[in-house]
Amino acid sequence: SVVTLAEPVEFGHAHNDPVRVVIGLAGVAAGGHLEAVAQLANAFNDAAAIPALAAATTRDAVRTILAGGGIA
Repeated sequence: SVVTLAEPVEFGHAHNDPVRVVIGLAGVAAGGHLEAVAQLANAFNDAAAIPALAAATTRDAVRTILAGGGIA
């Protein structure tokens, strides 16, 4: 799941703060989450991905953005 925060949260990280997008990930098999994390990392290689996710208002928009990492 993808959650966008109305108020960004500071965690004290110089590069990643403030956090506006939170991803929830659950796997059904041991180790299955590793591929999903790798695909998320690929999607986030695009610097525009996080601002685009924060601005997305529909599931389809989120899927389109994440498709850049092969997830959607």
